[in-house]
Amino acid sequence: MSIRDLSIVKKIWLSYLTVFVVCISVSIMLVLSLSTLNQNITMLTSKSLPSVSILKGIQVDITKVRKDEFSLLPNGNHPKIGEWLKDLDQRRSDVKTGITSFEALPLDRIEKQSFQVFKDTWNQYIQETRTYNTLLRNGNVNSANDVVLASFSTYSKALTSLDDTLKLNDEKVSHIGEEVQSESMSAQYSAGIGAVVIAVVIILSSVLLSRVICRPVNRALDFASKIAHGQLNNSIDERELTKDELGTLLKELVTMQSNLHSLVSEISDSTIQLTAAVEEVSAISSQTANGMQNQELELTSMASAMTEMQAAVGEVAQNTEVGATSAYSAT
Repeated sequence: MSIRDLSIVKKIWLSYLTVFVVCISVSIMLVLSLSTLNQNITMLTSKSLPSVSILKGIQVDITKVRKDEFSLLPNGNHPKIGEWLKDLDQRRSDVKTGITSFEALPLDRIEKQSFQVFKDTWNQYIQETRTYNTLLRNGNVNSANDVVLASFSTYSKALTSLDDTLKLNDEKVSHIGEEVQSESMSAQYSAGIGAVVIAVVIILSSVLLSRVICRPVNRALDFASKIAHGQLNNSIDERELTKDELGTLLKELVTMQSNLHSLVSEISDSTIQLTAAVEEVSAISSQTANGMQNQELELTSMASAMTEMQAAVGEVAQNTEVGATSAYSAT
């Protein structure tokens, strides 16, 4: 069954269903775009930005460790040297905590490899400077100074490897930012395209639905108008009629026209027969009128004759009376 043969209600439902399906499709597309955007934003806020903060904190802490190691050398005999060395150990512990926090993040393979270089180098630096506190606490400043100087290359390597990790992390953040911006633009384009598609579908559905409904209605109105003006010989190609309510309406109008044509034909035939009968009655009436006119003339003649007869009878009576008078006189 084609669309044109569906009922009016089904055509309307089909039109709304098409718009609904398009809206659902556009909504799913937007949801997918927003989901990807949300994932990138989540990664940016939960991993990339915290990783930058942690790496910056580690960088500051190892710089403070190195600075404190140099700054404590001239104060090896100070009464608070023990307290200061505890603060130095705390900074080293902060670096270790930062390393643990960074490794707990969801890192990719390249980030893990780059950070592992820093971690190994920093552990090597800790091993090289493990005797620093003991030497300085015992007042052996020169030996402690030699330990610090000997570990410089390891410290520089650790700092460089940390900078590489920071640079890699910055590139990752920049890449995620570009993806977020791209997904945001994609979501905007998807929303715009979706709105245009929905508008086009609504317009097309409205045009098609109006054509499917209005065209048969206009044909039915035109057909009914011709019948109302007495044109009973109109024809419609039944192959063009749809099987919906409007097609049924046109078929019923054709049937009504056929019935009216038959009724008018019967009335016309009856009128012709009635006209013939009236003409026959008129002829008979004319003949009757002629006969009555002849009878009237005959009656008029008869009346004249009777009048003459009456005058003759009167004259005879008069003559008889005269004769009787004469007879009486004679007697």
